[in-house]
Amino acid sequence: MERSRVETILAEQNLGQSGRIDSSTAAKIGKVLGVEAVVFGSVNQFDLQKQESGGGLFGIAANVEEEDAFVGLNYRVVSTNTGDILTAGQGKGKASQSDTQVSVFGIGSAGSDTENQTKLLTLATEESLKQNYDKLASLGPAVPNQEALVAEVTDGKVVLDRGSGDRYREGMVVSIERATNEVTDPETGKAIRRITDSIARVKLTQADRQSSVGKIISGRPPQRGDIAKPVEQ
Repeated sequence: MERSRVETILAEQNLGQSGRIDSSTAAKIGKVLGVEAVVFGSVNQFDLQKQESGGGLFGIAANVEEEDAFVGLNYRVVSTNTGDILTAGQGKGKASQSDTQVSVFGIGSAGSDTENQTKLLTLATEESLKQNYDKLASLGPAVPNQEALVAEVTDGKVVLDRGSGDRYREGMVVSIERATNEVTDPETGKAIRRITDSIARVKLTQADRQSSVGKIISGRPPQRGDIAKPVEQ
């Protein structure tokens, strides 16, 4: 996702500087962006601490400066479809650097500058994020729990009536099935089970918000109205 696009949408929603981002607004932004989940949070620590030690002999003094950067953050991952919090966590990172300054008869050398401090804070930030990589990666792309219908079959291409808005995405495989019988409850007459025959498997090659397109990878050509069930990513 391009950063410029995210910033534009935040500005349009008047959220870029206000900080008024919670689970509901994060889900709203995610839907506008066309993504399944949004990660948002806050930085609760962003500090630099410096300590000095040293000594001298025969007019030559040596001072050792140690600078530490600390970064802490909290985050939540929100589903754009339901607004539910999928997971939450925190991270704390630390980066350190030592610098020896030597002075002769009061003539000293320069110590750490702003560039070094920025580098330290960057390293500490990366460390705080690394602590959560595995947790976030384990979420993975979810398989949609909603079935789709075949809307059209043309030149070997199968068009479904669900798209990225329902988590249908490029590369996903769906099982195409055809209803052959519907079992009803003998007392209420309500449908309790649908009997289907497997027709084909289709791998999606395109997806927009409302529809998706795929190619048949096994089986025979489906028909308009056949059922598409997601089976894998």
